[in-house]
Amino acid sequence: MKTTTLIYNVLFKEGIVNFIKRKRNITFLDSKTIFTINYRDKKTKIVLNRKFGHVDLKIFKNGIYEKEIVDDIFNELDSSKNFVDIGANIGQHSLLMASYCKNVYSFEPIPAVFKQFKESVGLNNYKNIHLFNTAVGSKKEEKSFNFVTNHAGTSSFVERENPNSEVMTVHIDTLQNLLGDTKIDVLKLDVEGYESVVILGNKEKILRDKPVIFMEYNPDWIEKEGSFTRNEVFDFFIDNDFTVFSRNNNKTLSKADLDTNSQDNWIIKPAL
Repeated sequence: MKTTTLIYNVLFKEGIVNFIKRKRNITFLDSKTIFTINYRDKKTKIVLNRKFGHVDLKIFKNGIYEKEIVDDIFNELDSSKNFVDIGANIGQHSLLMASYCKNVYSFEPIPAVFKQFKESVGLNNYKNIHLFNTAVGSKKEEKSFNFVTNHAGTSSFVERENPNSEVMTVHIDTLQNLLGDTKIDVLKLDVEGYESVVILGNKEKILRDKPVIFMEYNPDWIEKEGSFTRNEVFDFFIDNDFTVFSRNNNKTLSKADLDTNSQDNWIIKPAL
C-alpha cells in the first residue's frame, strides 16, 4: 500500500522531474547536506539542515542569504579589522567574512545550531573564527531561552506562541568578559528582540570601540522582552553621535522620523 501511494504521489502530485531533482538534492533540501556558497573570489562550504528551517532553506534555494547585508558588511572590513557576529545562527555571515578580515568572533547560544556552525568552520579549516556557544547580554548569568526547532532563526528570549518552541537554558555573558580588550570594528546583531539588552548592556564597550553595526530592529519584541522601551536603543545611538540608516526607509533617521511600529534593518555608524 505504501509503495502504491508513493508511486501515485510521484506520478500525479510531485511529478517525476521534481522527484528526481529532490532525490538528487538539486532544488529541495530534504536532509542535512554540505553546500558551497560562491561569494566574490571564494568558495565556502556550509552545512545545511532542513530541520532548522528558514536560513538553511534560503541558502539552498538562492545560493546565499541576505546578500545585500553580506555585501555591506564586506565593504566595512579589511585584513586589519575584527568582525563580531551576535546571533550567528548556522554561521553564514561569519564564514563568508572570515577570508576578508583579521578575526571573526561568533556567538550562537543554541547547542544544536552551534554544533552545525562548528562543523562548517572545520570543513573550511578556518583558524580565525572564534566560536562562543553563548548569548551576549548585560551580565553573566543563565536564562531560559525559546528555541523554535523548525525555524531556528526566530528563537529568542521573548516567549514564542509556537508549538515547535522548546524552552532551554542558555549561558549569557558580556562583551567585556568575552572579548576583553579585543576591538570590535564591525558588529552584526540579529537577536530577535534582545538587541537593546545587547547594546545598552554593553554600552561602555560600544562607546569605546565605536564599531559599525548592522542590526535587526524588532520594536514589538523589544517591548515584549521588557528590559527597555522600543526607542531607547535608538536614542542611545543618536545621543552618542552615531548615525542610523534605515533599510526600510532608505534614509538616515532622526528622532522625529523613527518608526517604532515596524521591524527594520539598521546600519549604524559612528560620526567621523
